[in-house]
Amino acid sequence: MEKYGLHDRQRKLLYLLNCEHGLVTGKDLAARLGISERTVRNDVNEINEKMSEYKVKILATRGKGYDLKVGSRKVFHELFSEQDLIVTREDRIRFLILKLVREDGWCDLLQLEDDLFVSRTTLENDLKEIRRRITKHQPYLPLMREGSRVRLGDDEVKRRNIMVRIYSENWDYDSRDGILLKDEVLEPEALGELRSVWKSVLRRYGLELDDFGLIYIVMASAVAHGRLLGGHVLPEGQAPSDGHARPEGQALSDSHVLREHCFSEETAVADQIRQAVELFWNRMGQEWHIVPEAAEYCWLEDILRQLVILNLSGANKVSLAAMTDRSCKSFAGTLLDGIKARFGVDFSVDNGFETDLILHIQAMMNSMVSVQTQSKYVIDDLRLTYPFLGEIARWFCQRLEQLCGILMGRDDEDFILPLFISAWERMAREQTKDGIRAVLVSHLNFGLSAILLDELRTRFGAWMSIEGPFPIYDRSRIDRLGPSLIIATARMDAFRKYPIPVITVSVPMSEGECKKIRQCITRSIARMMFPDPPRGTAYFRHEQLEFFVERRMELSQILALMEENLRSSLFVSELFALDWKQCSYAMLSPECLFVYGIGDNGQDTVMTCASCRYAVTWEQNKTIRRVILMIINEREMAYIGSFYRILMEENNG
Repeated sequence: MEKYGLHDRQRKLLYLLNCEHGLVTGKDLAARLGISERTVRNDVNEINEKMSEYKVKILATRGKGYDLKVGSRKVFHELFSEQDLIVTREDRIRFLILKLVREDGWCDLLQLEDDLFVSRTTLENDLKEIRRRITKHQPYLPLMREGSRVRLGDDEVKRRNIMVRIYSENWDYDSRDGILLKDEVLEPEALGELRSVWKSVLRRYGLELDDFGLIYIVMASAVAHGRLLGGHVLPEGQAPSDGHARPEGQALSDSHVLREHCFSEETAVADQIRQAVELFWNRMGQEWHIVPEAAEYCWLEDILRQLVILNLSGANKVSLAAMTDRSCKSFAGTLLDGIKARFGVDFSVDNGFETDLILHIQAMMNSMVSVQTQSKYVIDDLRLTYPFLGEIARWFCQRLEQLCGILMGRDDEDFILPLFISAWERMAREQTKDGIRAVLVSHLNFGLSAILLDELRTRFGAWMSIEGPFPIYDRSRIDRLGPSLIIATARMDAFRKYPIPVITVSVPMSEGECKKIRQCITRSIARMMFPDPPRGTAYFRHEQLEFFVERRMELSQILALMEENLRSSLFVSELFALDWKQCSYAMLSPECLFVYGIGDNGQDTVMTCASCRYAVTWEQNKTIRRVILMIINEREMAYIGSFYRILMEENNG
C-alpha cells in the first residue's frame, strides 16, 4: 500500500483482529491466514512499526494472544478504502466495476492498464470475470466493447443497485463513520444525518430494519443523491432493458421503478412503506434542493420493501413471506425435496423453517445479502464444525442458481449456512435429548454440588438430561442409569475405568471444560442422527489405499494419483474416471480435505487417503496435509451424513 506500506496479508491480519473484538491466539491467526506463527509475529512487529505514528497498534499478551487497539478510526478506514485497496484481483474487479458504473461514456483499456499497473492479459481476464458476474447473471447489465474501449449499458437502475451493494459491503460496524470509499458518496456528517432521518421515519411508521438494512437504505439514498446531482435520473416506467429474457423469479431489483410490480396487492405494510418514502423525500428533497420524480420514490419504495421483508427478526414472518416473489415458495419446496433426496435430511419437519427459507431465498435473489468481513471468519469456523451442512449449503446455492438464473457465490453460502445449522440443531435437540444422559459425580459439599448441577442444567439442559450428584465411590447407582457421559469433580480414572467419556470440571466451570462437554454432546448427537452404515465401516477401508506423498504436488495431481491408485488396485474398473468438477469438497479440519464422487450401482463404496509431506492448497485453505477421496455407491448416498461423521471423528480426535 503506497501510503502506509502494508501488504495484503498484513491488511487482512488487521481486519481479522478488528472483527474479533478481543484476544486472538497466534495459532488461530496463523491457521486463518495460512501462514506460520513466526510469520504472524513478524507481521505484527512490522505493522506496529509502520503504524505507530497513526495510533494503530497490535498488543501482544504472552500466552494469550493479540489484541488490536485503534486510536484513529479515520486512519483505519483509509487502510481499507478503495483508494488504497487495489492489491488483490478481487480489489481490481471491484474497482473496475465501480469505475465502469460511474462513467457515462467509454473507458480506454490503455488508461485502465496504467491506472491499475497491470498487463493487458490481466485486464482482459478481469473483464471476463466482470462479464460473468454482471452481464451473464443478475443484474444482466451488458458490458459493451469497441476496439480498445469498454463501457456498461445505460440502465440507471442497475448501475445504482451495483453501487449500493458494493458500498454496503464495505461498512465498518465498529465505527460511527463506517468505511468510506474513494469517491465518498457523502461526507460522514451527511451520512450520519441520513441515518438519523431514516431512523425517525421508520419509527414513525412502525417499520423495522436490521443493521444491514438500515445501512443499505442509507447508502441507496446517498447514491440517489449523488446520481441526481450528476444528472442521472430514473426514467418513468423503466422496464429491464438489458436484452435478456427475464427468467422465472429473477430478482425484483431489476425493476425497482415499476410501482405496479412493486405492490401487486395494497397492504398495510405497503402503505406504511410508501408513506415512509414520501416523508423521507419531503425532508431530504428540501435539504438537497432536489425535486425527485415519481420513479425515485418508486425505486426507494421497492428497496425498502425488500429490506422490511428481509428483517428476519420480525414477529410476523408468515405475512412477510406472503409478500415475497411468488417463485420463492416454489423454489423452497423444490430445494427441500432435493436436500431430502440427496442428503437424507428432512428440514421440513422443523417448524417454521420453510418460511425462513423463503425469506432467505428472496434476499439471495435480490442480491441483498449482508456481506461482512467480521462474519466470514465465524462462518469459516462453522464450516469446519459442520462440514456436512456446509456441503448442503453449497449444493443449495448451486441448485438455486440453476432455478433462477442468478449467480450464487461464497457470500450466498455464508448467508444460508447458519440457517441450516440452527434448523439442524433444533431437529437434533428434539430427536436426541431423551437419548443423551449425563450424571454428575461430586465429592464437594451439598451447596457447591447444587451450584454446579444448576450451572450444568442451565448450560446444557436443552441438549441432555443431567442426574445427580452421586458420590464418587457408588458406581452401582451410576451404572444403573446407563449414562452417555460422566461429569466429575475429581479424576475418576484414579478410582475406576469407564467405557464412556468422563470429563473433570471445577466450580465454576472453565471455558475449556465447557468446550469439552459441548464436543462430547455434539459427538453423541451426531452418532444418534447419523449411525454407522448397515455394513459398518471396515468394508470401504483398505490398507493398501493409504499412501504418503513425498514430493510437492498440486491438489489436482494428488487426486489424479489417488484415482490411478484405485484403478491399479482394481477397486474401480479400468474405464472409471471422475469428473472432478462434479465432486464434492469439504474441509474436515484445517489440515484435512475430504473429496467424494458418486459411482454407479455397480461400483462399491471405497476410500483412499494421501498424507502429504508438503502442504497442499484448496481455495483459501493452504495448510492441507491429508486428502481423503471416497467413491460412494449411488445407493449408499443415503449414508453420506454418516460418512462425514465417521471421518470427522477420526480427523479431530
